[in-house]
Amino acid sequence: MKLYITLFIIALTLIGRTDKPLVTINPEPSYQAWWLRISFTPNRKYIRGIPINEIDPSWAKVYEFNKNDIPTKYLNEYDEDSMAVNNVAFSLQGDFNNDKIKDLAVTGVFLDRDNQKGTFLIVFAEEQKDLLRVTHLQKWFGGSEFAVVDARSQDGIGVWFCMYCNNGIFYRWDQSKHLYVKEEQEVDYL
Repeated sequence: MKLYITLFIIALTLIGRTDKPLVTINPEPSYQAWWLRISFTPNRKYIRGIPINEIDPSWAKVYEFNKNDIPTKYLNEYDEDSMAVNNVAFSLQGDFNNDKIKDLAVTGVFLDRDNQKGTFLIVFAEEQKDLLRVTHLQKWFGGSEFAVVDARSQDGIGVWFCMYCNNGIFYRWDQSKHLYVKEEQEVDYL
């Protein structure tokens, strides 16, 4: 009887297991930077404690980017932490809309219910301690599975899809509309 119980527990453990790693960096084309070759596996149903169906009902799974999941040999590919050198991160705290409420910007990938994969930016406002409210959601389909954020301005946030390039978007808080709007000007070189 103990053997059956043990086998049943092992079977349950294996059912939920995936052999696909969360982060994969393709070896080719080797002339491209690691952030252009990276791929993430969405595997979670929550972001910062919030069920993903409350953020976007079309989402099936998500993965919030985490620097700790990227092998150090890639982060320090040029004998320096390329993210630190560029002053970017996968998540960032600040007051991006100058309302005196702490904001949190996070990036990641999602898989929607139609099996389409994309990248996201979510800006949360921390209304109370440990209580987050979504104030901005931006999704991109196709293209890079890499996005980092920076806050070079007090009234907005930059999103970059690579490093050492100018492939980015700046979102500025529009006080009259009470939302983040895409800035029409070109972004600076990272």
